[in-house]
Amino acid sequence: MKINIEVDHELADTIVKKDIEWHIGAVKEEVKKFKKIKKPAKFQIEEYNYNQRLLFALKIVGEYYGVK
Repeated sequence: MKINIEVDHELADTIVKKDIEWHIGAVKEEVKKFKKIKKPAKFQIEEYNYNQRLLFALKIVGEYYGVK
């Protein structure tokens, strides 16, 4: 069975906006977890730095979609 659903641009933008909001929240939680580690291992420091850069990028993309 094949079903075709047409999605207009507004709905697609809303879906992307909600997804970005969710990812920003998830990455913020990860950053909080890493900040609680007193003596992080090298891989944890790298992961923390990656998440910081990812959060920055998500916020920039989120601004385009109106994420606050």
